Amino acid sequence: MISARYSSASAAAERQVARFSRELGRSTERLATGERINRAADDPSGLIASELLGSRIAAIEGELKGRELSQFRLSARAGAEQAIADLLAELEPLAVAAANRGATSREELEGLQLEVDGIVAGIQHVLGTTRFGGELLFTDSAASRYGLDEIVSGGRFNLIDGEAGAQDIIRNASASATRSLASIGAEQRYAHESTVDVLSAELIEVSAARSFIRDTDFAKEVSEMVRAQALKEAATVSLLISRDHSRSLILSLLR
Repeated sequence: MISARYSSASAAAERQVARFSRELGRSTERLATGERINRAADDPSGLIASELLGSRIAAIEGELKGRELSQFRLSARAGAEQAIADLLAELEPLAVAAANRGATSREELEGLQLEVDGIVAGIQHVLGTTRFGGELLFTDSAASRYGLDEIVSGGRFNLIDGEAGAQDIIRNASASATRSLASIGAEQRYAHESTVDVLSAELIEVSAARSFIRDTDFAKEVSEMVRAQALKEAATVSLLISRDHSRSLILSLLR
């Protein structure tokens, strides 16, 4: 009976040592990885929740990247539209000067026409070469978009011998460029920036929720580790005492 009692005490001490060794191992692992959940057995429901949140984080980050690329694309288009607007602004005084036929010689009109042709060619170049990521941002030409083919040499409203109306065409083209810039600005501000703000706020909240579920509480874990270490040491001492008593008992019976 005495032997059985000490054997039972020894087994209990061994179980305690094993238990606190596992707890100490878990705390050490959590402190090393920085994660409270390192395997499904640590917290099955928490793992599922954190994985769902992780999927949402990946989706938000993907959408944010897409929005960022769209913003860059819009910025590239806005830059081109502004360049066109600036060139159109240079056209108007030329048309005004040419309209004063009484004070403008043929040679001066030809000079003004050369400037107009050069500016329209510049606008055509911007429309035909502005790209983003290899994609041509404008599929229309200056002629089809603004009707500027009417004011170049040979056009119906050219400055040398064409009909009056070049100023109207230029003003309409300038108004169209201004509307395009305003449309891009509105899309940047309301369709993209506001969406990015909402997605960024959601990303912060979802990331915080996932961290709360998954990340290690270092202060708590250090406390648990110290506790497990102390209890393991106490259980080890108890086990050694139990084994020593068992050996002493056996020796006493053998004498």
